[in-house]
Amino acid sequence: MKKIVITMLAFSLGFAFALKGQLKTTGSWTYEDLDDFIIQLMADSHIPGLSACIILGDSVVWNNNYGYMNLADSITVHDSTLFSVVSVSKAITAACIMQLWDQQVLGLDQNINDFMPFQIINPNNNADSISPRMLMCHSSSIKAEYNLWGPVTIGDPEESLESFLENYLCSGGAYYSPSNYLYNMPGTMHSYSNYGSALNGYLVEPLTGISFKQYAKDSLFVPLNMSGSAWFLDDLNMDNLATGYGYSGNSYPHYGHPAYPGVLLRSTALELANFLNMLMNNGIFGGNNILSGAAVDSMTTLQISDYGLGLYRGAGLYGDRITWGHNGGPAGGYAAHMQFCREENSGVVITMNLEQYAPLLVMKLFDFAARIVIPLETTDITDAGFTLNWDSAYAAVTYHLDIATDSLFMNFLEGYENLDVGLTNSYEIDGLAQGTAYYCRLRSFDGEEPGPNSSTIYVSTLFVGMEEPAYVLQSLQCFPNPVSELLRISYDLISPVNINISIYNHLGQRVGNLYEGMKPAGTHQTNMDMSLLPSGLYFLRTSTIDHRQSTIHGGVVKVIKQ
Repeated sequence: MKKIVITMLAFSLGFAFALKGQLKTTGSWTYEDLDDFIIQLMADSHIPGLSACIILGDSVVWNNNYGYMNLADSITVHDSTLFSVVSVSKAITAACIMQLWDQQVLGLDQNINDFMPFQIINPNNNADSISPRMLMCHSSSIKAEYNLWGPVTIGDPEESLESFLENYLCSGGAYYSPSNYLYNMPGTMHSYSNYGSALNGYLVEPLTGISFKQYAKDSLFVPLNMSGSAWFLDDLNMDNLATGYGYSGNSYPHYGHPAYPGVLLRSTALELANFLNMLMNNGIFGGNNILSGAAVDSMTTLQISDYGLGLYRGAGLYGDRITWGHNGGPAGGYAAHMQFCREENSGVVITMNLEQYAPLLVMKLFDFAARIVIPLETTDITDAGFTLNWDSAYAAVTYHLDIATDSLFMNFLEGYENLDVGLTNSYEIDGLAQGTAYYCRLRSFDGEEPGPNSSTIYVSTLFVGMEEPAYVLQSLQCFPNPVSELLRISYDLISPVNINISIYNHLGQRVGNLYEGMKPAGTHQTNMDMSLLPSGLYFLRTSTIDHRQSTIHGGVVKVIKQ
């Protein structure tokens, strides 16, 4: 996605940020203002690099990248940049166990000693009744670690997950101590435990006969299109792995830990967004059931304190909304946020290479998501009008509509500049000229400020007469817009036609040809990789050739490359 590079000044260890000022989470709601907010936050917080996503419904509706993944070599963050997401790992680990529950391989309240190759007993009360539920909500009586960094290695761990856990949890082990456990009985007290989460991941191994990291890859990462994500450095594309930094600019090596299921997933913001998308849609991603709806409901049901299973509930952490998710770090030069709000049907993912949280940005992205308007298919297209449709924006008290006869919105249709259409999800336009192309966009209005412009909606009214319609192309939409890498194009054809779809720069030079050939009537989609094009203004143009071999120029949509 977009690579916004922050100008850096000389500092003690090589970086400081030039921008300063007072951050405001309210105010103008344009994409440019969102960029400015993030850049200023990074400047004030000394964040070298950051990726962020907004999810609405079942789609990533905005994502962007900022700053550097590696300061020493001035390598900018991009869509494939991997960050350690630290404790966000626990949510992924819990999902693996919930899959086994879906398959009736284990019970959430089953004693794990029923299938463990070594027995786990709390020496302070002789309890031997730890369950998967307790491990996922941090009530197992396994104590929070006083020295998490003790087993850390530079590079991947040399000790296996099984060996480490047996040595830590079982009497006589190299790391064993009665103080590794609480005096409380299992299930009675919340105590956040990285090693308890690691044990939760380990349950996969005796139950399936394969390593946890292999199970996670096969059962989660592959169906969720998370091909870049992995737990071990040896399984990553190291060219994409961001370097972690401290606030003063010190860099960290890439660490390993044998208790990796709780702390050491590396992923991209977009791949984490796929996982979050699945949770937001009752376990479904890409039409496939990754988890059952019952499993997701269990994960988002309070168990003890503010914890569900592998997720925690945030009440008032990010404004007044209730969120579910997990944060990661800050540790080892990284931090991450992965949160969703069921009421608003929105989600946020942030990955950073600085060991510091960014709660203000989480709240800003949720607030921004509440104002985004997503156009739906245009319906009831006639020779004199059409009906625009869109999804509700959560913060909207009304919507404003623009209709123009050009893609730059320089020539507005009379009465259709910033028209208040009310709090509705559709609007019928009539009295238009036949066989004419129109360009439409929508904005939510929250009572004080307008939200961002929607993507441009291209619609052509029908032509009624003896001749064939002047426009075979009936509608054309691009998303996301502004775009940084992958541009998605959707268009409707009245009848089969030979169509050309190309993109031009502001000088009128063609820089890409998306499609050329016959297409049947109906709705079609195609994509274009914009990542190699410089930032600026572009125009997506279509033309069709009728049976007389006459070229008819169709839709033109302005595209902003970030």
